[in-house]
Amino acid sequence: MTAKGPAPFLGVAMGGRSGQAVIKLRVRCKDGGAGQIELLPPQKANMPSETRSAPFELTGGDWQEVSVALPDMGPVGILRVYLPVQEQPVEVDWIEVTPSRPSRRWDF
Repeated sequence: MTAKGPAPFLGVAMGGRSGQAVIKLRVRCKDGGAGQIELLPPQKANMPSETRSAPFELTGGDWQEVSVALPDMGPVGILRVYLPVQEQPVEVDWIEVTPSRPSRRWDF
């Protein structure tokens, strides 16, 4: 992925899943930098929205696996993975959510 703006992210609908989870990703980037996992709750009429986030850090160089533990996911409407902003592309091999029921994995 190559950033086209100041806050590049990948997002996926989670269908209101809840509970503890671990977000894992395998990535490679030249320069490294800060990223974060962001959880957006399902939108409901007249209900305030509370976004939760958890930071992670990437180092530049070879492939690395990052694991971010989330004590209580839910309910989650949308999961966003924010990647470091840099001039070079950030390569994503896969992203996995466990023990979301069912577990979900995206291979790129």
